[in-house]
Amino acid sequence: MEKAISNAIVKKKGEKSHDKIFAKLSTVKFNSAFAPFRTPDDWLSSDTNEVDKYTQDPLCGFDLTSSAYRDIAYLQSQISSSSWYKNVPDIPILMISGARDPVGEFGKGVKYVADRLKKSGHDVRLVIYPKASHVVLCETNKSEAYDEISKFLEDIVNK
Repeated sequence: MEKAISNAIVKKKGEKSHDKIFAKLSTVKFNSAFAPFRTPDDWLSSDTNEVDKYTQDPLCGFDLTSSAYRDIAYLQSQISSSSWYKNVPDIPILMISGARDPVGEFGKGVKYVADRLKKSGHDVRLVIYPKASHVVLCETNKSEAYDEISKFLEDIVNK
């Protein structure tokens, strides 16, 4: 459905256009799981200082163009196809997510992708932090995520 909507809007308004429907389908929807919320960006992190920094940064929080949303919709549909998993390069993969991340369907979607990658023969390490949201590197336990990335890279180098 999102592919059809984004295609129609791009065709009607142009690739560089903006449309509020995309925010309703993404960030507004993502934040609704955190009601009552302080900001439109509460879904990003449980660390309110990080959310405030993001919200106040003029380089963050802008609306994507209609073509960007269209591209995201197409990428999501590709990841849903069985052929995508077979075409992922044969390299070690680290997937880190927060259990409170609405983009990763609160861990469910991330586990699904990791399982599909494993079933297609990929070496996947999955870490889901129970109290983390979308931006795990800006969470209250960000040092754990950085340590996990460091350990993953060390493991690859030492293989």
